[in-house]
Amino acid sequence: LPSPRAGAPPSTITAAADIRREAAAWSVAGELALDQIAFIDVPTLWPEGVAPKPRKWMVENMLGGVGQEGQWRFDLALPDGQAPQIRALSGRALASRVTVQWVAPIPPVIEASGEAQFGPDTIIVTLNGGRQARADGSASGLEVTGGTLRFHDLARPIEQADLQLHLAGSLPDLMTVLRHPRLHLFDRRPLELVVAEGSHVTRLNLNFPMLEDIPAESVRVRAESRLSNLRLGRALLGRELTQVQAELLLENERLRVQGTGNLLGAPLRLVTEMDLRPGPATGVLSRETVQGTLSARQLSLIHI
Repeated sequence: LPSPRAGAPPSTITAAADIRREAAAWSVAGELALDQIAFIDVPTLWPEGVAPKPRKWMVENMLGGVGQEGQWRFDLALPDGQAPQIRALSGRALASRVTVQWVAPIPPVIEASGEAQFGPDTIIVTLNGGRQARADGSASGLEVTGGTLRFHDLARPIEQADLQLHLAGSLPDLMTVLRHPRLHLFDRRPLELVVAEGSHVTRLNLNFPMLEDIPAESVRVRAESRLSNLRLGRALLGRELTQVQAELLLENERLRVQGTGNLLGAPLRLVTEMDLRPGPATGVLSRETVQGTLSARQLSLIHI
């Protein structure tokens, strides 16, 4: 099967099928194998009428890279004068150097590798590695060390996404993603924390309907992070906190950070809790607790 792009390698398809006539329809059950395909060729090589929902997802979200060692089993009905009907579909393919859009308009994951599994109304992408892109398309310091992207209910009017990502690397780059307006996490109160530097290991869960305009109440987020070697600008009494080691829990309703840090050379214990629930700001929006001992000289530097 030649590529629609000049000079690109062709794809080799091997297929076997059992074709029968049943009443006013043809029945086609078989297997298909594909050695490799560039994802940017999918819109041309995958017929629009065959498995339209999985095809739509592939076209919109697999923006680059190569699928390899693909294997599928299918059972189709071809009624006279009607569109093909999928009675059963299953398959898998390896993926390398992939650019995958996990929720637009947040920039995609790039240079990813993993495996994709296909069903009639579900696509599951298992990631083994990759990096979150920046807005300009370059690789950020946010590494995707693993995860599962599950897109389901593809045959229904409103499709769903359940994402579980294992992340590591630059904390400022992680905060850029979590602050994105698409996630609606800080609609009520902006997160004014200035993260100058630091690293993290994070488990991020996201659940949302796949709509162009996602209602804030429909996005479910949970992030659990271990934060290391943070430097926070103007974090406490206008002063910088350094050597921060902490645990972070972020959900739709709350943000909690608990750990230790250093202010002007004095060790401190820190707890920050923020209420992210929607509604009027009539209650306590945030609570910060700091415990430690500062010398007279250190107190004089912060005008206390």
